[in-house]
Amino acid sequence: MRKLRESIAAGNSAEATERLVSASRAISKAATKGVFHRNTASRKISRLTLAVRKLTANA
Repeated sequence: MRKLRESIAAGNSAEATERLVSASRAISKAATKGVFHRNTASRKISRLTLAVRKLTANA
């Protein structure tokens, strides 16, 4: 998630899109293992996806 946030801050939309896939997969896996509550994981994925979409819309 840290690398994804760095990509978003740098404005690199292609890199952010790639990292979003791996980050969302990791968050979902953490939710199934019980690290995150499922609603928390969903919220995190949603907010990261929204940030990447805004970035690609501006590019």
